Amino acid sequence: MAIRKAMLFLGVASLVGCLSSEPVTTLEGMYPLRSVNGTALPYVVSQSGGTKVELIDDAYAIYQGLTFSQSGHLRTSVNGQSTVANRTNAGNLVLDGNSIRFRSGTGGAERLATSQGNTLTVVETDITYVYRN
Repeated sequence: MAIRKAMLFLGVASLVGCLSSEPVTTLEGMYPLRSVNGTALPYVVSQSGGTKVELIDDAYAIYQGLTFSQSGHLRTSVNGQSTVANRTNAGNLVLDGNSIRFRSGTGGAERLATSQGNTLTVVETDITYVYRN
């Protein structure tokens, strides 16, 4: 009977081990944005009438000490005239298993990502951003 319980325990433990995610151990490096909703950049953020806003590029730099900086560019075109704006952010991050919470140093909403191998995936309101180191 004890052997049967031990086998059952090992079987359940193995199953749970398969279901759980490996924790993130190191993230340092540069993670450029590779795709948004499965499409290459530039990504059309919005378009109405003669105005179009596109995400041209974006990247996370993750440093030792669990800090990050983020930079990218948005292009706004109004009736054929374009301007490019810089987007920057910096702060710290919190690791929880394979989840990462990016916390801006200026406040605002946290950005939640998952990490698998050299890929960070951020899902926000029906938009999936894939960053790859």
